[in-house]
Amino acid sequence: RSPDRFQKKKCNTQDCVGDEICIAQQDLVIALDASGSLRAKGYEVVRGLAMNLTTRYKSKYFGIDTIKMGVSLFGNGRLIPLKDGSGTTISSAINLQDLTFDLAAVRTKIKESKFQRGFTNMAQAFSTADKMLSQGGRPSAQSAVMVISDGKFSFKYQTAEKAKELKDKNIQIYMAPITETKDKSLEFLKKWASQPWETNYERIPGLTALQYNTMLFVQKLIVKFCPDSISPTLRA
Repeated sequence: RSPDRFQKKKCNTQDCVGDEICIAQQDLVIALDASGSLRAKGYEVVRGLAMNLTTRYKSKYFGIDTIKMGVSLFGNGRLIPLKDGSGTTISSAINLQDLTFDLAAVRTKIKESKFQRGFTNMAQAFSTADKMLSQGGRPSAQSAVMVISDGKFSFKYQTAEKAKELKDKNIQIYMAPITETKDKSLEFLKKWASQPWETNYERIPGLTALQYNTMLFVQKLIVKFCPDSISPTLRA
């Protein structure tokens, strides 16, 4: 780029109102962590975040189809012996809900989802999301995956490779880890998020903070990750 022509300009400098909704033409898969490290009560809090998040997305706006949403449930990781006895494989993530415009159905599926107690098979969540987007995605819409997790993962190399595959297909990756500590594992999540990571990564500071401030963090995720969010109050 030419230093003579290159310029920087701030964008989205206005204050948020607090009632923002997402009206982007986007095919979004929520990759939801239900792994054993969360524990059952922790998963209830994470599930509540995902349910509330769906209320701020709109599948239609002024007659135009906007958000199409699906859910990949992971954290059911187990080693499964191969039938030929040659080794083991990792259990696939669960396709909880295919991409659909029926966001109420998405919300119901999340509400009915169960704590899985397995290890954090994030790579398999990416694989399931990839399949959902290839089968139900729209050529005219942005494809995206939002990972809501406790920040832990298994099989770093495999997860990194799958994240790279998604990004090579122009699939946007958003990371929303829920953790009190800022340990080194979060640096990998920043690398796996789409770049620049600063606009595609949002750490929620622990389950307790999330439990008592759910809508605050819903708001943060909407205005940061949605490529087209508006305030109905300002549009009124």
